[in-house]
Amino acid sequence: MIKHNAIELLAPAGQPDCITAAVRCGADAIYLGQKQFSARSSAHNFDEEEFCAAVKYCHERGVKVYQTLNTLAFDEELEQIKNYIKIAAQCGVDALIVQDLGIAELVKKTCPSMRLHASTQMTVHSPDGAKLMEFLGFKRVVLAREMSLKEIEDVAKATSLELEIFVHGALCMSVSGQCYFSAMLGSRSGNRGQCAQPCRLPFSSTDKPANDLSLKDLCAVDVMDELLKIGIKSIKIEGRMKRPEYVAAAVSSYRNALDKKQVDTDALRAVFSRSGFTNGYLEDNRSPDMFGTRQKEDVVSANSVFKSIQNTYKSETPRIALEFEFRLKKGEKAQLCVTDSDGNQAVAMGSEPQQAISKSTTKESAQASLSKLGGTPFWLAKFDTDIDDGIMVPVSELNALRRECCDKILQIRGETKPKEFLDFAFQKSERKINSTPNLRARFADIKQINFENINYLDKIILPLHQIEKNPNELESIKAKCIIELPRVVFRQEESMKKRVESLYNQGFKCVMAQNISQVNFAKQNGWACVGGFGLNVTNSMSAIKLEEFGLSDVTCSVELKLSQAKKLCTAVPIGVMAYGYLPLMLTRNCPIKNQKSCLDCAKQSALVDRRGSVFRVACAEGYSEVLNSEVLYMADRLEELSMFDFMTLYFTVESKAECQRVIENYVNGYRKPQHFTRGLLYRGVL
Repeated sequence: MIKHNAIELLAPAGQPDCITAAVRCGADAIYLGQKQFSARSSAHNFDEEEFCAAVKYCHERGVKVYQTLNTLAFDEELEQIKNYIKIAAQCGVDALIVQDLGIAELVKKTCPSMRLHASTQMTVHSPDGAKLMEFLGFKRVVLAREMSLKEIEDVAKATSLELEIFVHGALCMSVSGQCYFSAMLGSRSGNRGQCAQPCRLPFSSTDKPANDLSLKDLCAVDVMDELLKIGIKSIKIEGRMKRPEYVAAAVSSYRNALDKKQVDTDALRAVFSRSGFTNGYLEDNRSPDMFGTRQKEDVVSANSVFKSIQNTYKSETPRIALEFEFRLKKGEKAQLCVTDSDGNQAVAMGSEPQQAISKSTTKESAQASLSKLGGTPFWLAKFDTDIDDGIMVPVSELNALRRECCDKILQIRGETKPKEFLDFAFQKSERKINSTPNLRARFADIKQINFENINYLDKIILPLHQIEKNPNELESIKAKCIIELPRVVFRQEESMKKRVESLYNQGFKCVMAQNISQVNFAKQNGWACVGGFGLNVTNSMSAIKLEEFGLSDVTCSVELKLSQAKKLCTAVPIGVMAYGYLPLMLTRNCPIKNQKSCLDCAKQSALVDRRGSVFRVACAEGYSEVLNSEVLYMADRLEELSMFDFMTLYFTVESKAECQRVIENYVNGYRKPQHFTRGLLYRGVL
């Protein structure tokens, strides 16, 4: 019998067998995807027939279904995505989980009654971020996995939005939605459900072999009480790529934890782990102990427990409470009325009772037959009778009445409740094009700027902390300056606002937002705001939505091909990243710390992969960025950037002389260097 707690237990389903395992082991809801746009393209996923059958099966048993539609979309895919939304509406899905603002807008236009859940890929990690999701019409937000319990509590206090957090499964090294590692190395985008997990391969910051980009799996069974106190609505298990036994073991463990029963963590670890588990983010303890890889002994231990786990979901689990009313009166047909916990009702009629010869039908004998609910998802909560003395009906007839009523209840519960779908045609408008893109440069450090020769630059972007330290040196060019806000601001949101306000009062009037919450509070405070690459703009609908929030220009995603980026349609200028060692990962747990202390690092470290490629690591504002091993270079192909309003040179580790030389190359057009990459501007992503 499944108890229903204040916290929803949400399970993954990458294939039909996983649904059965999740439901029978006690999940309150499942999340699954159709064949595309679901952030786990390598899972089996569900075609239309399988998908609708899965929704029906779950709804029969009182389990909600959330469809993942949580990838970035291109303009040419919006029509196909609209069809996926239509299928979800027709099947009666309970909510859609989305990452892309454009897809969210498409859902609101076509199926306004559909609940929207903000995916963890949206990088919501602060009170302002959650409040913005609420303003945009989302009903729930899946918070970033890198948050501590205290940070989660801060968000809970600031919004009435439902909060969902991951409690078990794989941890990405990068903050979700901010990883371009797999995309840049092999065109398989994590933001598009195609991640090849190169981070699980060897990367080391020293001469010793190591896996400095691989974290252990998350396990939070020990903090259920804390999550309940905070007011978390849903706890989520990662694993749509995993087999049914994993789903069963994880769901059973967290069901036991919620029900205050003992959890066998050894069995949970045996079914899947990477050198054990970690709870470092939730406990605010980001130490080397968080790192781990999948070892041979992990695989062996899994094989030893699969058979016993399979036995846990062989048969139906009682989930739905039923109330029986049985009426047996002389001269009337026997009648059974069954009502479930949601108020659904079924009635079955039998024959008139016979005069009892040896044994009469009593309340006790009737209940003994009618309460045999094994093999069904039902359990008997209440049994009332009105039976005359001295009469009887055969046990076979009682069994037939029970089966008929249970079948009817199951049928009623599984009836599709479609949501209204409205057709919507997105009308693209033509964008005004600059004949020559303006040139802007982002510097990691003010020391990289040659102040005697910056007339070529239309805008200069500097991190917040650099402008704070050097306002006087920037006095003469502050009209050109853009304040680059930190890409993530765990527990520093209010502090950051005060810092920006101080600079605003000194005459620095423009900020660059790298996550959507920053766009919103820039608008609320009247600051000019431009959009950075971290906003992941890959389609016109998302660009237009950001335009509505007051962005004065937008830098498109580094995962767009030039041909796709040129077609973005919005009233505000569109720019492209044209140079730089681009950040491929944004991490809260510095990968260098797996082997070195901050003192040993001195901000001069790098990771080396198994082929000898060097990925430098930059850190500031409480997070680190893993930079690409090759520099993006386009100075020899400037004519192919002419469709953009501006292009950005992204300087990170270069010297002042190198920065100046690159700027001159982009002004004059120059041959390509010996070692470089075109990034994804031509090959794009899957």
